[in-house]
Amino acid sequence: MLSPTRKDTTTLMPRRGLLGASTLIFLVAACEDPQPPTACDPIPQQSVAVGETGTVTACFTDPNEDELSLAAISSDPGVATASLSGNIIAIEGVSPGNASVTVTATDPGGLEAEQSFSVMVFGVSDLLFTEVAPRSVSVSPGDTVDAVFTAMNGGSAASTETFVRFFQSADSTISTDDSELGVADMPALDPAQEVSLNVTMIFPADIPPGKLYVGACMDPVSGESDTTNNCSPGIEITVLPSSSQGARNAAPAGEHKAIVLLRAGSDGLIRVTWGRSR
Repeated sequence: MLSPTRKDTTTLMPRRGLLGASTLIFLVAACEDPQPPTACDPIPQQSVAVGETGTVTACFTDPNEDELSLAAISSDPGVATASLSGNIIAIEGVSPGNASVTVTATDPGGLEAEQSFSVMVFGVSDLLFTEVAPRSVSVSPGDTVDAVFTAMNGGSAASTETFVRFFQSADSTISTDDSELGVADMPALDPAQEVSLNVTMIFPADIPPGKLYVGACMDPVSGESDTTNNCSPGIEITVLPSSSQGARNAAPAGEHKAIVLLRAGSDGLIRVTWGRSR
């Protein structure tokens, strides 16, 4: 059998016989037996989180030094997908579970070699706030306002217990760089599970007028997929001056001198009480 990877040559050489006639002698070049490619060292199990991508390098050799074409396929694309760029395999986690990826190397003659490895896709939690109500409110000294912060686990794995912290900000973007006002427990949440934090804001009779924002941030949990969405939007609070205070006593926006104190009520709800700083 002739090697499909090398050109086979036939040489015609004239030679004169005894009677002067020309005789053609066929010399056929020796052909190398085609050999299939072989895989290098085994690829160990790969682990990747849902929504993330990992890479691994495929390695094959060919005894005939033929150019090889590679293909990769996942046993369960619903768990993990596999794609190739050169000899780099990209593995993307789709959902928690296990799958295997098979890489096939093929030479120009159709000879093949395969290499398979297992993939474990693990879920991750993602804590975020889905709703804050009300988003804005105007109050007078002595008013009481109820607010609800709704949080959920938007990930694919249960979250552990953590803490939720309340902050006062000069703008609607709440971050952990703002002034921390208090902290409360945050329960563990299953995927897609929600919890509502009921907050009561009580405005003392002598609170100065002005505008500020109050929001909350959840402490990240181990392995969380996205920690940039752990803070809620801020509730815009406009404190109107009382008739006895007058506009001349209004505090500049973002410079409100009130602080928030967190206390647990008898019903187990988180209560936020406004009080003046000393």
